[in-house]
Amino acid sequence: MQQVQAIFEAASDCAMLTTDVDGVVSAWSVGAEQLLGWTAEQMLGQPFSKLFGEQNGSIELRPLLQCALASGATRHERWYRCADGSHLRCRGTLTPLHCEGRHVGFLKIFLDRTADD
Repeated sequence: MQQVQAIFEAASDCAMLTTDVDGVVSAWSVGAEQLLGWTAEQMLGQPFSKLFGEQNGSIELRPLLQCALASGATRHERWYRCADGSHLRCRGTLTPLHCEGRHVGFLKIFLDRTADD
């Protein structure tokens, strides 16, 4: 677990988070805080869908998680809501996490692509 924490603290050029099997945030990286402005204290225990911007319409979290679980990973580009109310367009991957053959949650890694628009 210390190695995972070290990765989350060192990789400041991208945002990373982990969730439980229901999409509730269980770990929040320094890069996620720098990119989106939410602190770990604000995000831990919150549904990952808290980050979905209004530009995404009515994206449901459960189908996204099920798709990632069924396919091994999903890649997408969408708007995310920052702590200050602004929005960033990010490209990311949602990957299921397994431990000893059991599904234990998801890893989300994403990068800001707002300037690409």
